Amino acid sequence: MPVDKNTSDTQIRLEHSLMTHIMLLQLKPTTTDGDIDSLFQSMHAMQHYIPHLVAVTTGENHSLQHKGWTHGILLHFLENQHLQQAMKQSLYQNIIEQLASLCDTWITFDIPQILPLNQVISPPPTPSAQPQTSPTTSKQTKRQRGTTRAYRQIDPRIVALTVEQLGVDEMEVVFTASFVEDLNADSLDLVEYMLALEETFHIKIPDEDISVLMRSIGDIQNYLVEKGVLQDAKN
Repeated sequence: MPVDKNTSDTQIRLEHSLMTHIMLLQLKPTTTDGDIDSLFQSMHAMQHYIPHLVAVTTGENHSLQHKGWTHGILLHFLENQHLQQAMKQSLYQNIIEQLASLCDTWITFDIPQILPLNQVISPPPTPSAQPQTSPTTSKQTKRQRGTTRAYRQIDPRIVALTVEQLGVDEMEVVFTASFVEDLNADSLDLVEYMLALEETFHIKIPDEDISVLMRSIGDIQNYLVEKGVLQDAKN
């Protein structure tokens, strides 16, 4: 991977074109709290297996003018192409079948956002911020508040490599961290990082894959999982 000394940071910087896939649901009268909780759990579980699905938000619609659209699901992808790829996977299709069995109808919106990833995804609330619930109301409360899971555990080798190559604190090496916006990497830093990545994991990264990997730490981990180099780390 040759280094182009004339390449500026802005030329290689790729904006975070986050694509949010929104689903609004009208439930069947026979759908129970347990049914919708199971659906929401399935949606969140997809984040472990669908590449570039960086966050999942689920919850109940509190608007007084909901007109029957009582629940919503938001799937946050890095790009529209990642959403389109996810929709072809059998796991996604099976969960949509589960959704269809619980709904009279549903509608979808795909809304792009050109923003730094760390401005649109927040970490999950700390345990102290969670409301206290009794066993009889926990399911209802979980549906009402909704949840967002934006962070996943990073492989220790990726953390160590990032700390060494970019001189950052290991606490900064989170799944959603942008190399340019959050870790302040320039073009030379990124080229050296990719070379070190190849050496550490004994792989050869094709040129066409490099631009995607220059986005975020999460893209690095997803790529290595897809290539079978490491197993996906769970939350």
